[in-house]
Amino acid sequence: MKVNQNRKFTNEEAAQIRDEYASGEYSQRVLTEKWGASLPVIVKILHGETYKDAGGTITPRRYTGGNLQSRVERNEHNIAKLMEKAYGIRLSESSGQPEKGDSSC
Repeated sequence: MKVNQNRKFTNEEAAQIRDEYASGEYSQRVLTEKWGASLPVIVKILHGETYKDAGGTITPRRYTGGNLQSRVERNEHNIAKLMEKAYGIRLSESSGQPEKGDSSC
């Protein structure tokens, strides 16, 4: 079936798409094929970004983006873990500097 970016659905169809995905029987890709719509169209329906009043089970997005500060903190944490594993250097949580008594510096 050919994918149509501009495919229009009724509210009942959008609710059915959401419920089919929520059941776990259908992946997003399978729904694109079944309903003849592109992946972005299906994803927006699933997350309630379109057809807001359609009903059905709305699936929250896995990653909401958070704020920049939390992403920076996660990256710093991951870098610290990698430094410790690769070089045996343990970084201080507060300053990001090698801890006192670390003879590897």
